[in-house]
Amino acid sequence: MDSKTETYRDVERMLCGLCHGAVRITQGALPFAEAVSAANEAFIDAYVTHDPRRAKFVTWVYHRVRWALIDLVDRWKRRPDKAQEDGRELRKLPARSSGWLQTVLSDLGDDAQLMVGMVVELPESYAENAGAAARVVKLSLRLLGWPVARIIEAAAEVREAIMG
Repeated sequence: MDSKTETYRDVERMLCGLCHGAVRITQGALPFAEAVSAANEAFIDAYVTHDPRRAKFVTWVYHRVRWALIDLVDRWKRRPDKAQEDGRELRKLPARSSGWLQTVLSDLGDDAQLMVGMVVELPESYAENAGAAARVVKLSLRLLGWPVARIIEAAAEVREAIMG
């Protein structure tokens, strides 16, 4: 097991508790998967930005995740029907023929093709929740060691190819 996995397992119970709290605050309107997605993204951010001189790791993770979930709950409370549309680059692919999609995919670079492949392989439960899907893909790419700039470039290429 690598150090990131061991570290995650150390705080996993705390993250689940924070996620359940976020779902309770919205009286179940916020899907648990969405909360977990936001918590995992905040965990990765906390892992990367932790400075031992400023706080213990668990404390650092707790505050980063807590604030990420507060922001998520705030978006849900203000506009529950639009909470998923939080500026993410990835959106649901337009319903077109597979020939059109194949043409678009063949013109993409390797990074963008990998990103589209990850989106296509997501479970169907993410089909109605673009925000959660984008966070899962971003988290997965960050765990693969991709810098944020590379993720943004690949997402921009996918968006440009789809939107024309």
